[in-house]
Amino acid sequence: MTVSMSGPVSDAVRTAYLSAMGVPLFRARHVLPGAAPSRPVPAVDVALPVTALTDAPLPDLPMAPVPVSATAAIAPLPETLPQRMRPDLPPAAATTPAPAVSLPVPASAPADAADAGTVPRFSCQLFRLAEGHWALVDLDDHPALEGLERQLWQGIQRAMAWQAEAVASAFVWPRSVTPSSLFLAPDAESARAVMTSWLQRDVPAGERLWVFGDQLAPFVDRPHRVVPALTACLRDPVRKRLLWRQLSRGD
Repeated sequence: MTVSMSGPVSDAVRTAYLSAMGVPLFRARHVLPGAAPSRPVPAVDVALPVTALTDAPLPDLPMAPVPVSATAAIAPLPETLPQRMRPDLPPAAATTPAPAVSLPVPASAPADAADAGTVPRFSCQLFRLAEGHWALVDLDDHPALEGLERQLWQGIQRAMAWQAEAVASAFVWPRSVTPSSLFLAPDAESARAVMTSWLQRDVPAGERLWVFGDQLAPFVDRPHRVVPALTACLRDPVRKRLLWRQLSRGD
């Protein structure tokens, strides 16, 4: 009898055919040392029960009864919760505010930095105006005359027929750190002493000196005439009118 099979063969059919023909299905490829010789064992088909899936409802499982003592221990919540308990503290003692301490205020501030005890800061330039006339001009903490101050100074020279010439480099206080200035304190007394020595080097005694700037006057320890600074004249026209009046009268 010839059996023809078309299509793929399942593993169960293949095993049944090989078993019917007496072909061993399982054989050890290598004999382990000390192992017993292998012998063929017939295959045994074990039928497994198949449970069909149905739409039948699951049976109701019995539930264990809850003891009465377990439910009695749970008390119902109150409608309003009690406030947090606070320890009884003694009432705080009344405190009296400390009286305000008023510090003495000086009646008026010192007029210049020479009497204030602070470190003065200024810069100025010395000019030779004419024979026997000099001018010490406040630079308003700048290295030289710039901008509107320079234009005003040039206008004053034309009006007074001055041929102003800068004699030395600008005087700046406090002085830069040099070997000669290491032993100088940057106070008003030192500034006055250094300024006096600086002026005596170029301005002969007895010649007229105009000081353009009120803040420079306390540091000039020689006869001089004080007129408003160029910066003050630009800020206040009244000071400019006063400057022209003092220069024209020569007082």
